Amino acid sequence: MPNTYKSLGKAKRQQFLDSRARARKILFFVEKVNLQTVNTYTYVVELSLMTKIYQLESLRFVVSSTYKTTTTRKSEDLPY
Repeated sequence: MPNTYKSLGKAKRQQFLDSRARARKILFFVEKVNLQTVNTYTYVVELSLMTKIYQLESLRFVVSSTYKTTTTRKSEDLPY
């Protein structure tokens, strides 16, 4: 099988190399953009999870403090 690189003329050879380099640059750009998109998406998901956890913690605090105030002993139940 003949090597396509050697069978091409000098100008064609340069064009072939340029097209390969251009394809490599495009592929690198696409990979980089995809990586940034994934990182952004991950950041948004983490942020929304942190918000949900904070909301749950706040709710838990409100519920526990409400529970504490409703279950306090009456003055006649105190030992002194």
